[in-house]
This record gives sequence, structure tokens and C-alpha cells, in this order.
Amino acid sequence: MLGQQSYWDSAYAEELANFREHGDAGEIWFGEEVMETMTSWTARVCLAVSAGLPAQSGEGLSLAERGLGELASGGNITLELATWSVLDIGTGNGVLLHSLAKQGFSDLTGSDYIESSVELARAVAEREGLTNIHFLVSFIIFAKPVVLS
Repeated sequence: MLGQQSYWDSAYAEELANFREHGDAGEIWFGEEVMETMTSWTARVCLAVSAGLPAQSGEGLSLAERGLGELASGGNITLELATWSVLDIGTGNGVLLHSLAKQGFSDLTGSDYIESSVELARAVAEREGLTNIHFLVSFIIFAKPVVLS
């Protein structure tokens, strides 16, 4: 059911109506704690790469442990994160991008194939004053390459 566009069309039409009526941005599908973990992990990996360190998995990466204290003490973390571009495929209501924007990322794009999802994401971002997030309706297809002999 979750793989069917009709399910998501219906779900996001309801979410959009709920937002318009009550101002509720909708679900954080994987929970707020997971979203915060994803946001901080993304920021730490970007900062590590910016400092010339390997990205690896980002686990255990902290500013002090990985020699990024200098960047942190200089107050340039927000400026550094602003240089990174983030594409959120299957953005839904866009709340993950809102969290990234609050960390300092400024080149943010959310993509979803459900039109009402993108409409909701735009409306929520506008309400939050997050003008640096761009949302687009798009179908993204990943295919395994085929080698012809």
C-alpha cells in the first residue's frame, strides 16, 4: 500500500487540508529523535569533510574529537554549512529540511512525486519563514545499469 501513489495522494491531501484548517504541519514519519539524529549527523559529516577529514559514517564524530574545535570556536560553522547543498528525495512535508535550515544549511531542495506533499511542504516552510528551501514535484527513478553483450 505504501508503494502506491494513490495512497500518498490521499494521505497528503488529508495532511494539507489539516494544515489549512488547524496549522498542523503533519507527521515526522520516523520520529523527532531520528530526525534530530539525521540532522546532526549530516552537519558533522559536512564539517568533517570541510576540514579535510574523511566522512566515513560520521559516528562518534564531534567537533572536539576530530579537530574541528578551531572551526567551532571561530563561529564559522553556520557559514561552512551554508556552502553545502542538500537534496531530500521523498521530502514529504519537508520538516527534515526545516531542521537542516536551523542548523545553518541554506541551499536546500526537497523533491517528492506527490503534488499535495510539495504544496504542504511549501506552505509549512513559508509559515516558518524558511525562504531558502526549494521544493519541486518530480519523479526520480533509480535503475540498475544493464550491460549488453
